[in-house]
Amino acid sequence: MKTQVTALNFIIFGVLGVMMSGCQPTVQLQAPEKPIVVNMNVDVKLKVEREVHDAIKSKPGVF
Repeated sequence: MKTQVTALNFIIFGVLGVMMSGCQPTVQLQAPEKPIVVNMNVDVKLKVEREVHDAIKSKPGVF
């Protein structure tokens, strides 16, 4: 009886092992085809324009 249970366990775990080896997860990393572009010129330009505008208002004779 014990040998039959052991043989059955061996068969079950063998089948499960074969099934699980076919389900290996894969992770693939791939660079995008087009480069990622972040345009931050708008915020910088507005900040500089405000600072220049304030400077011209505060010292009109210098500029």
